Amino acid sequence: MHRRDFLFGGSTAVAALSLGGLSGCTTAPSQAHVFSKYSQVQPIGSPIAPIHSSLDRVTRSVVGLRPFRKPGPRLEATTMGNKYLVHNYGHGGGGVSLSWGVAEISAGLIRQQGAPDVGVLGSGVIGLSTALELQRSGVNVTIYAKDFPPYTTSNIAGAMWHPVTLFEQDQVSPQTMSMLHLAAQIAFKRFITYANDMRYGVTWI
Repeated sequence: MHRRDFLFGGSTAVAALSLGGLSGCTTAPSQAHVFSKYSQVQPIGSPIAPIHSSLDRVTRSVVGLRPFRKPGPRLEATTMGNKYLVHNYGHGGGGVSLSWGVAEISAGLIRQQGAPDVGVLGSGVIGLSTALELQRSGVNVTIYAKDFPPYTTSNIAGAMWHPVTLFEQDQVSPQTMSMLHLAAQIAFKRFITYANDMRYGVTWI
């Protein structure tokens, strides 16, 4: 089952991307009523129905390995020969959380060069959001990838907006921390605009 089909099927227990840290938004009865109009997210304190689980009900098992770098994600511009490269990888388990933020930062670096044609390597959440940011600004984008959705790690990610544990504290630089703070703020503001819109599968918890 594809993630979007799963979300539209009404279950938000695992795969719905939520905006963590805003749990207070669903505690008031009036607000809970508004949210339940769009999703099956229950108010905090609601009884949890027992789960009937057994191995014979397992339909498949999937594993998504996230590229983690101890110094934190790499986002910087370099050159290789006559090519201008923007590195944007190593987000660990925070790819969805940071996606729109690092995409906007990366696209900004690329647009500074004024190149009409750009190649994006990878079709996970980082690659796709970066490609979309560039397309929206009029750049011609070609995506090169080994796999495309639904055969990517991002496609099976059950995500929360929760940009933490992205680095080893003793190895991360102040510059990376600054980038992460900016990317998280940008991504959060973008995800808010998608919350509880059934086209996107983004819900509040």
